[in-house]
Amino acid sequence: MISCPLRHKTYDSRLIQPRNSNISCHATTQQQNQNQNSNRDTVSQSLETVKGDTLLRDSTAVVRDGDSVAYILGISHVSKESGRLIEELIEEVGPDAVLVELCHERTGLLVDESAAKTGKNAWFSGSIDIQGLPKAEYWPKKVDLLNLLRTYRGCPVSTGGIQADADALLATGLFESVTPVTGPPPQSWDPMFVYTRESDEVIPGVELSSITFKVTPRRLPPVESLNVVFENGNTDEQMSSLMHDIIMNSSSSGTTLDALLRARHECMRNGSIITYEWSDNGMHVTARVLQDQSHGSIVSGLENTVLQGKGIGIASFSRRFMGPNGNENAPKTPNGHLVEVSPWENHPRDDTQQSSTTKGFLESFANAVTMQYAKYQADAGRKVGIVPGYAWRVALAAAARSHVPYVFLGDRLSSVTSQRLLQGMVASSLPYLATSAAVSLASWVAPPVLLHATPSLPASIVITAASFLAAIWPLYSPIQEIQKFSEMSASQIEDAVRVTEPLQSASDAPFYLWGEDALIRWPGAETPVIHERDRYMAFAIYSILRNIPSGLTPTYAATSQEQYGTVYSYAMPKGSSPTVCPQGKGQGQYSIDSTSAPRKVVAIVGTAHVRGMQAILVNLLSNPSSSGNVLEELSTSSS
Repeated sequence: MISCPLRHKTYDSRLIQPRNSNISCHATTQQQNQNQNSNRDTVSQSLETVKGDTLLRDSTAVVRDGDSVAYILGISHVSKESGRLIEELIEEVGPDAVLVELCHERTGLLVDESAAKTGKNAWFSGSIDIQGLPKAEYWPKKVDLLNLLRTYRGCPVSTGGIQADADALLATGLFESVTPVTGPPPQSWDPMFVYTRESDEVIPGVELSSITFKVTPRRLPPVESLNVVFENGNTDEQMSSLMHDIIMNSSSSGTTLDALLRARHECMRNGSIITYEWSDNGMHVTARVLQDQSHGSIVSGLENTVLQGKGIGIASFSRRFMGPNGNENAPKTPNGHLVEVSPWENHPRDDTQQSSTTKGFLESFANAVTMQYAKYQADAGRKVGIVPGYAWRVALAAAARSHVPYVFLGDRLSSVTSQRLLQGMVASSLPYLATSAAVSLASWVAPPVLLHATPSLPASIVITAASFLAAIWPLYSPIQEIQKFSEMSASQIEDAVRVTEPLQSASDAPFYLWGEDALIRWPGAETPVIHERDRYMAFAIYSILRNIPSGLTPTYAATSQEQYGTVYSYAMPKGSSPTVCPQGKGQGQYSIDSTSAPRKVVAIVGTAHVRGMQAILVNLLSNPSSSGNVLEELSTSSS
């Protein structure tokens, strides 16, 4: 046995032997553990780019598999210093993917409370539609009009941007008016995020359920005269006659627009392009016949009849600057790689909230205890100036800053872990409670002379109280520890959670932090809270490195680069397990091809998970055929 500092748990030093020469974990031996400098040198060889930061090297374990590598960083959830380590590691390594210790039930931890309170957030577009568009074949198609818009599903939007798109539709000359209508966010929504380069921060996004442009077709007076002009100088009498017949025979203002569009449609069958123009003095129309589209993007042929936002039959509108879709000059992710997310098709989008179930006494008790634990942990975080979720928000911002395309939520569902914790607590506590009850019963039925009772304090009461305290002490002691932890000063808390020896180790036993990891000392807690989740998250990393779709987890994917920053959309990997990645959740699905599969992964997890995950990942990489789908296995309460 190797004895760690008093605030950490003693662990076994069982050597992790890689079974494949291409796989290494740089595990230290028992003799090396006795020399911290030697340990740090060993780990620094794996972190060649990390210079002069002993704490970062000590906090990171590295597993290599050929040209792939996983960096597992152990952090504290209540430490500002951990935030610095996250930023430094991601910046130095430049990973292809980042995995954080979150699940899709806890995406709310990525939302900054201060941003929510101040209203500092971004709005994202949901479905985009145009209503009121005539269906006649000679009218431009809806898809062609939608391509004129800057707004597309999942992109950030603003009032000005939506109005600019309405102006773009009016500028086609097809409509009298365009009224944009936005639908409210769904009752339950998965946040999206925008990393803004200017302010260097991640802003949460709220998705509008829909943006609909309601259009009213333009009403034009009858054409007074028509002049057909051929660009190449070669007059086509047949085409000119056809246009005169269709346009000049429209006798009422209600059919003039249709006549212009129908004549254009008929004459474009031979490949010609028709545009119209007229003066403000009346409907003296000039139809120009072009041989190609070198004159710019032409959708309706009526674009020249709208001048500075004005024209016959058009409600006045203010023409605003309209840029192209996205920003081609914006910085891209490495190799220009962005993730293409396809909207849900076979599975309707699921924006419903999970219904709560009735809880029994034991489950309610367990939830109350865990909530009290979380409260003390949050109090400790506020002492050092951070709020819950700080580390994950730092990781997301650092990933965006380094143009990382994938941020995986690699943890098991918190609801499953809670259920497993309850089962473990009940199974482990029952013997204590049963013994307590038996001793208490015996104390009441035994002859008083055998118990040396006194009139003032009956022995039965003493024994009952002692038995009860002995039974509940394993549950109360961790709460007392985290309470004391939360009452420490900021500097004391940072010192208590600072890693004091390399996590890269020959041992796979957890490295526990005093106070923060007190929860693990609850009866039956270690297996569901640490060991099962170690397997889950290690398998998620393994699936990323080997590009195994069935083992991938919910993802925040870099889907677009705007002028102001990177958009991260919530999406599910194609081919993933429906148990792990709920179908219909998020903005859609994506796939990873072999050319863009991540080769470098940075995993951000609690320090107690690092050693176990390292050992399990080495074993998975060495024995891929025997792994099965660990995620599905561990995603049920009966694991």
